Amino acid sequence: MRIILIFIWLLLTVNAKSLIQITCDAPQQKIYLDGNFKKKCKKGQMITLEVKSGNHILLAKSSYQGAYYNFKTKFQVGDGVIKSININSKIKYTEKYYYYQVLNSKLESEAETYLKKYPNGKYVQQVKLLLEKWFYEDIVANQSIFSIKSAETYLKKYPNGKYVQQVKNILEKLYYQKFVKVKDIGYGKTYLKKYPNGKYVQQVKNILEKLYYKKASKSIVDKKIYTYKYHQIDTYRDAKIYLKKYPNGRYTKQIKNLLHNNWQVYFNGKGEAIGNSVVTSKDGCAVVLGVTSINNKNNIYIVKVDKNGRKIWEKIYRKNQETVGYDIISSPNGEYLIIGYTVVFNNVGGWLSGGKESIYILKIDENGNKLWEKVYKTNEKDLRGTSIDMTKDRNYIISGYIKGSWVDEPYILKIDKNGNKIWDKIYQKHHNNKLNDIITTKDGYIAIGYSVTNDDKVYVLKIDKNGNKIWDKVFGGEYIDEALSIIKAQDGYIIVGCTSSFGKRGKHTYILKINGNGQKIWQKVYEISKYDDVATTITKVQNGGYIIGGYFSDYMYIMYIDEDGNQKWIKKFLDTEHTHIINRIVDSNNGYIVTGYAEPFGRNFKYMFLWKFSDQLIKYWGKKEQK
Repeated sequence: MRIILIFIWLLLTVNAKSLIQITCDAPQQKIYLDGNFKKKCKKGQMITLEVKSGNHILLAKSSYQGAYYNFKTKFQVGDGVIKSININSKIKYTEKYYYYQVLNSKLESEAETYLKKYPNGKYVQQVKLLLEKWFYEDIVANQSIFSIKSAETYLKKYPNGKYVQQVKNILEKLYYQKFVKVKDIGYGKTYLKKYPNGKYVQQVKNILEKLYYKKASKSIVDKKIYTYKYHQIDTYRDAKIYLKKYPNGRYTKQIKNLLHNNWQVYFNGKGEAIGNSVVTSKDGCAVVLGVTSINNKNNIYIVKVDKNGRKIWEKIYRKNQETVGYDIISSPNGEYLIIGYTVVFNNVGGWLSGGKESIYILKIDENGNKLWEKVYKTNEKDLRGTSIDMTKDRNYIISGYIKGSWVDEPYILKIDKNGNKIWDKIYQKHHNNKLNDIITTKDGYIAIGYSVTNDDKVYVLKIDKNGNKIWDKVFGGEYIDEALSIIKAQDGYIIVGCTSSFGKRGKHTYILKINGNGQKIWQKVYEISKYDDVATTITKVQNGGYIIGGYFSDYMYIMYIDEDGNQKWIKKFLDTEHTHIINRIVDSNNGYIVTGYAEPFGRNFKYMFLWKFSDQLIKYWGKKEQK
């Protein structure tokens, strides 16, 4: 609504006469005084009128763009003073006024108001054309990926409109720009579907191929897997998709190079399976030791794969007898020894009784055929074997522990190549200690585990070649600390495990370095996650440093440290669909092999996995994670 202002000023009083001044605020304005026409007044013009003392009525009439205005002012002049003013007004709007409002405001709301008031009005067609024009101009002025919806709305609203082709061109450009910005495969596919002969087809195809390549390489680098049909696992699916879509693509060679010497395979035995240890052969094959369950009993499960991860054979040992294998080692002639435990029952008068755990040793040839098996047991207590290593005299040393009702006792057994006992010893009798790993040294052996007697500390035991204790040490802090794996370092030994004594809440990766006398060189805590994380295995890197494998929450990680324990990089496998727990990592030809188990979230089912990753992938992880 246009407001017309009338400003009245008292200018001069002479002989009971006064001059008033009026400023007009609308075009085509006419001024009346006491009903008599006085003057015409243009917008912004100032006029002066002479009035006598008394009451007067000043009337201003005007019309503007279809609106008619009447402003009436009553005032009294006496003794040179305007004593009172009363203003009232009446305004009448016409169709023409509303049309002019549309023209001047260029607002869609004003146009909609006109069309609603005058559906069959004089200016309907002009207003509709203006609406379409403004819609188009708004699309042109705001060409961004957020304008796609507006352009699609225009085409739906004006399928035969004046600017249809221009809007279609803009829309195609916007789809292309959105794809370039978001870099999502789905948007690229949408563009090609909508514009098979479009202006940007080749650019979109090139970007799409690059996106497929990135997704494919990521699936290899991150070891992405997919589970379907409950027990089936698909590996490197994205890499396979790329090679199928682009057999001669720009990145085909890179994908094939990444796939070369990098593979991942999964096995579930006769139900589900867990990988505990793995060993490699000179020809690049790998033999993985696991556990599978048959009739609610654990059985040793062994799979051999070639250098490309293809299964050569798989076998289950001691079916229907509770038997678990923890460690495997290869012999110089290509045979394999497995250590673990089995449950042995005593046959008394045809009745089975006892059910004691006993150390179980199995020797197989390169084809998995059993050569011999041995059982070592005590008369009263359970006995488990946890680790095995070859000695300097080509025999074997085995670590374990005796499980008592109240305490566990460290136990070490030495056997010859045929499994015959050379000697065995119990250490720290009546103390609650447990051994998890053992390695051969130049003057004997070092075994590691944890000691409950010493307030749940890391326990390290050094013995000579005849099993006599040289020294034992405990390490750790106020709470629970455990050692799980040990390896020979340049100037001592590196032990990995976990600690609750150091760092923030929960348990965290703990790595300790000691010299040959058991003196601490350094210890470090790595908080891989906010909560619990554990280092389970360690192996040397050919060009220096060490690869540590472990897990945190429901995920696994691989970390690289130097000789002084400084973390160089860490690769976390954040699989959103599966739990991955790593149990062992070993050096292999031009790379490394890891084993453990994977479990799809929400499913009580485990797969034994075997991963091979090359030195090239290690370098890639290092560069990527250091950025």
